[in-house]
Parts: sequence; structure tokens; C-alpha cells
Amino acid sequence: MSPRLRPIVSFIFALAVVAGAAPHARAAAGLTLTTPFPGVTTSPDSRVSFDLEVDAREAGRIDLELTGVPASWSASLHGGGNVVGAVLLNGSDPAEVRLDVDVPADATGSTRFVVVASDAETRVELPIDVRVEAEATGEVSLATDFPSLRGASSTTFTFNLKVRNDKAEDLTYTGTGQGPVGWTVNVQPTGQSQAVSATVTAGAEAGLTVTVDAPDSTPAGTYPIQVVATVGTEQLEQTLEVEITGSYSLELSTPTQVLSARGPSGSVTEQTFTVTNTGTAPVTGVEVTASRRTTGRSSSSPPRSRPSRPIRRSTSRRASRRRATPSPATTSSPCARTARRPRPTRRSGSRSRHRSWEP
Repeated sequence: MSPRLRPIVSFIFALAVVAGAAPHARAAAGLTLTTPFPGVTTSPDSRVSFDLEVDAREAGRIDLELTGVPASWSASLHGGGNVVGAVLLNGSDPAEVRLDVDVPADATGSTRFVVVASDAETRVELPIDVRVEAEATGEVSLATDFPSLRGASSTTFTFNLKVRNDKAEDLTYTGTGQGPVGWTVNVQPTGQSQAVSATVTAGAEAGLTVTVDAPDSTPAGTYPIQVVATVGTEQLEQTLEVEITGSYSLELSTPTQVLSARGPSGSVTEQTFTVTNTGTAPVTGVEVTASRRTTGRSSSSPPRSRPSRPIRRSTSRRASRRRATPSPATTSSPCARTARRPRPTRRSGSRSRHRSWEP
């Protein structure tokens, strides 16, 4: 190597070493920051929320910041339940961030601030415009499609109410109900059997489920049910109606409470019955009919008898009487006794009896 080229080569080598020692942060290609509604109108002393998406074609860390927010305003970025200042992208799925802006009570006119997403080499800005108007306050409402239901007193009546939030902020809501004395009225957020309160998001609807149970002895008629929904700091009332058609029940009894009678055969036995309406509604067209009770044995049929067994008679008759032949001991003894009478026996199918012969 010539002496004149040696300093040039050394200088190039030194530049390569310095470049290799310096850390290199790779820029995220295709970085974007978007929101579907970058400009809104709200009222003083309210909160506005914006849904943001941060995306890029390559994985990497993206820093987030806010600029231009007035001193009396409050703005923060939220993600995963925390206040965040950066997101980590995987190169395929966007990261979702929520921007909450608290507007002070004395704010007026239009205000613009900027959300900035950046890495080492790329910077993306998203302007946000908030217009404050005193008449821009939204409303909350309470409504139902079926304010009146009808049924028997044993029916459980269920009403579905809708809570509409047209304000610019999410609100917490709850409900209570009141019916006539002895009635049971339960009001709960729809789909939340154990919850007392729930949240209705801005510009959306939520539900309240009202269940009503009347006592079984409630007379027929129409009864009002008052429901009060508390949405944020506002209270909304809704009047419902339950029409009880009554319960239907009949009871058959006698003055002695005994449903049986007896009397001599061939005579007429009278029995008085009482039909009582134990329900809460009138019952018309009641008919009383009677029929003979069937049992295992009918009184008109003769009693059952055991079948008789046929009598078999012997083909040969024996002598009804027999002569007793004196034994030699009997004839020779002067004290001869009368022959012992044999025990009578009965044979099957024979009516004859054996009798002894007396000399």
C-alpha cells in the first residue's frame, strides 16, 4: 500500500467502527394513527372519549403524547385499564387506545389539540377538535314497548325497559320499583341477576328488567307499578300497569264436610252439596254431574261362591250292618260282654255308616 493511500483507508475504517458502535433504532414502516370521530360537540363540565387505533406494518414500540391541551382541561390516554404513554405493535394487529378529555365548566368555543405517535424516525399527528356549546347537552330517557300486562294473580309479570344515554359521557344507572301493599317488585339491569347498577355508554342503550309478583288472593282489577331509574344524576320515572284477571278455583263440600252417605236399600237418600268459589274472579257456567262409582264388587250382582266339588259314589255297596262273629273266648265265658261297637267311619262319596251288632 502506498504511503499516500494509508491515511484514507485508516479514516474509512474509523468511520465504520463509529457507525457500528452507535445504536440503531429501526423505524416502523406504515405507521398510522386514526379515530372514527376526530371532531365532536359537547357541553361545559362534561367528558368526551375518543377511540384511537395505532397500527404499523412492522413490529416495534410507538410512543404516544398529547400537545396543545389547554391548562384548565384534562386529557389522558388509557389502555388495558391504565394510563399509557406508549404501545408495542406486533406488525399485524393494531393497538387500541382511549382518549378521555374533561371539559371544564367555563369552557366555550372550539379547542384543538393533537395526539402524536412516533418512533425514532417516524412521527404521525392526529388533530382533535372539541366544540363546547351550552345547548349541546344530551338527554337520557326511559321507555318500554309494553307498559301494561295482563294475567292471573299467580303469574309473574316481566317488563323490559330501555335506558337511552344521548350524553357525551358514560353514565351509571340503577332502578327501583314500588307496587301495592303485599306485592313484590324487583328492578335489575338486564342480564345482571346479581348486579344492582350498571353502565350505559354514551350514545347507546341499556336495559332494566322489572319483575312483578302479586299475592294469590288479589282481586281482579288494574294496579299501577311505579319504576324510578337513576341515570347519572338524573331520575326518570315510568308508570307500568298490571291487570289481574283473577284466579279460578272451585271447592265441592257438604255441610258436614263428609263426602259419603248411607241409607236402607230400596229407599232414596238425599245429600246436600255446597260449591264454593275460592278464587278471586267470577266463574260462570258451572255444571254439577254425578256418576256411579265403580268398585271391585257390584251390589246388584250375587255374592261369589266357591264351586262345589262333585260327589263320587262307590260302585259297590257294603253291608250297612255287620254281624259280629263270637270268638271262642266269648262263647265259653259265662261273663261274655257285648261286642264293642266299632267307630263309625266315613268314606269319601259314601253316606253309609258302620254300626255294630248287639247280640
